Amino acid sequence: MSEPVTPLLAAMKGLASLIPEAAGSAVALRLNTIPLKPIDRMFSFACGVALAHYVGGAAAEYLSLSDIQADASKVVVGIFGLNFSAAITAQIPDVVQTLKKRIFGGSE
Repeated sequence: MSEPVTPLLAAMKGLASLIPEAAGSAVALRLNTIPLKPIDRMFSFACGVALAHYVGGAAAEYLSLSDIQADASKVVVGIFGLNFSAAITAQIPDVVQTLKKRIFGGSE
């Protein structure tokens, strides 16, 4: 007979499945050279984990990778996903300023 699954056990199992994604994003966050505020760093980390989970999982499924290879693909996508989201986050203020100048005119 199978054990009953409690909400706490289900949550722990779900978090444990995100370890490769979080590891890839954590490595990239440590080596990131783009200057970001702490809230932007947290946002980039979350985006890196999300990209690794979905894109890395899709790549693993498409390429029929199993176990350790699938986890490795998620780590790699987590590294590049965080760097991608950090670069976009760093460019947002410049884009907003450019749009303000273009819409409202003037030097400010």
